[in-house]
Amino acid sequence: MTAVTNEVVYFCHGMPGSEHDARLIKAVDDRVRLIAPNLLTGSSLDPMHDLLTSFDESTREIADGQINVVGFSIGAMVAIKIAAARPKRVGRLTLISPAAPLALGDFLPEMAGKPVFDLAIKRPRALRALTFVQGLMSAVAPGFLIKQLFAKCGAAEKKLIDDTTFQEVIRHGFANSVRRHPAAYVRFIRSYVEDWSPALSNIRCPVDLWHGEKDTWSPIAMSHGLRDALAGPVHLNSIPTTEHYSTLAEVTLTPIGEKAA
Repeated sequence: MTAVTNEVVYFCHGMPGSEHDARLIKAVDDRVRLIAPNLLTGSSLDPMHDLLTSFDESTREIADGQINVVGFSIGAMVAIKIAAARPKRVGRLTLISPAAPLALGDFLPEMAGKPVFDLAIKRPRALRALTFVQGLMSAVAPGFLIKQLFAKCGAAEKKLIDDTTFQEVIRHGFANSVRRHPAAYVRFIRSYVEDWSPALSNIRCPVDLWHGEKDTWSPIAMSHGLRDALAGPVHLNSIPTTEHYSTLAEVTLTPIGEKAA
């Protein structure tokens, strides 16, 4: 895929995940100025306060309206909240395999991560315990943890498991989330299961949605819900053959100021 020349991309990774998730987007190369922060390094108990501060500091010299904020999976929540809080700064919002607010529909029964989100809603102490165990496993048996994560995935994702770059990205994601920053990770998951849908009404820029029709982590119904809830121009790119991570390779970035094809 051809990357957009001089595009400024602010990338928000998934959970579990890290800034290395951006390595999987084939549309990002050296012609794209990529800003990919680690979303879990904030020090306060309010994740969005830290994330907005980081966004402001790292994009200070970029002109208003010249930033394409990209959110992958649960990172879509951060991307949406940034675009809602900084409407003049963000010229485009690109959401890849987005995990939409649970308040938009009955998505949870269809989500592969339902057990984790159920714990976040009903048993946060158990979620912390699970995260601790996963942190130990990511240190001593990362390969086993990856196999467990993708045990029920389809053909598109299984092809990725044998790719060394993909393996490195997933290992970085687990280490970052459940081993190095478990408390921040748990806060992030608990923030996701709350109702953050009001942020959608403050989105003013064009939105591009990219979603695989075979995605079991974030069902494509989530992109349908986002498309219906957003008031501005929205373009949904539905890909019949891809799942969650495999959709990243199919993304093209529409230049700010141009209409999505």
